Amino acid sequence: MAAATQSNGGLMESSSNPALNANAFQRAVQQGGASQSNLTALSVYLRAGFLLLIMIIAAGFGWSQTEVFTVGQQQVVQIPPATWCLSMLAFVIAMVGIVAYKAAAVIGVLYMLFQGFVIGVVCRAFAVEYDGIVAQAIVVTLAIFLGMLILYSTKIIKVTPGFVSAIVVAMSGLLLGYFMIWILSLFDPRIGILFFTNTPIGIGLAVFIVVLAALSLAPDFKFIEMISNSGAPSYMAWYAAFGLVLGIIWLFVSVLRLLALTRR
Repeated sequence: MAAATQSNGGLMESSSNPALNANAFQRAVQQGGASQSNLTALSVYLRAGFLLLIMIIAAGFGWSQTEVFTVGQQQVVQIPPATWCLSMLAFVIAMVGIVAYKAAAVIGVLYMLFQGFVIGVVCRAFAVEYDGIVAQAIVVTLAIFLGMLILYSTKIIKVTPGFVSAIVVAMSGLLLGYFMIWILSLFDPRIGILFFTNTPIGIGLAVFIVVLAALSLAPDFKFIEMISNSGAPSYMAWYAAFGLVLGIIWLFVSVLRLLALTRR
């Protein structure tokens, strides 16, 4: 997801993920100054793993707080009242995290706690409806992530300005499309059903979103590679890890939804 800029005499192609882009890198250096610490790609991935662990623990708590009742022959999920509030808080924290570089570690942990709880509730609801779907989504997400990392590391996928621009255009088009569908569905509910249920168009759109989420990881990997050993402030490791995890969460939720559509 990306933009391109010059850094240390070379081309820095970065993520269109707003938390991982060249402009963010430049502003962070201006605010924090260059660092002599050895910021490595490994340090970023380790921090990302730590944030994911926190999210998994929070998701487990959210799962445990989601009650399931049997009404007749159907199971009904009762969403915890705090879910919607925590979802909004997570969104606000994510927006703050995009610009609050130095607080990336704290913001990342807070976001994982709140968003993790929400994801746990969502997973519980899906699990009641579709047995085993959460484990399948985790396996598929992990496979896609590792596959994209291998494709990027072996240079099979090359992050060029054109590649990044294509992803940005696709994401912008997706957001515009969602907005238009929402407006049209206010006048004709069948339009929403056409695009967001298990119709051929709905499944096709879900597949497109998963592919887009997967491809968007490549520019994120590029950004992490470019800031490694580049004199970036040490807190940028947390910032980059936070941005990467945002992409992984988007991928997981997209995979979960696609699997649900194919099993209806």
